[in-house]
Amino acid sequence: MILKLNLQSPYNLDGTPREDLPAGEVLAWDGKNYHIGFLRKDPKKWGDNESQVNCISVDNTVLYNVVRFAPLPTIIESNDLL
Repeated sequence: MILKLNLQSPYNLDGTPREDLPAGEVLAWDGKNYHIGFLRKDPKKWGDNESQVNCISVDNTVLYNVVRFAPLPTIIESNDLL
């Protein structure tokens, strides 16, 4: 199986986080490392009005300041389709 994913920026042109971020699992990249999880907007610093997009996985590890992401497709394995 080959999956082709289109990387997208989680930010608008003005640097603010996009409002239409996917709610499902994504493959996220911070410019150095990849991570699979869910995107969320967090303050850059505690109490800061500016936000950054982070990716949190099911085991609660966090990839900070995501620069690109790709929504992951849902793959359903079924013997009915064979």
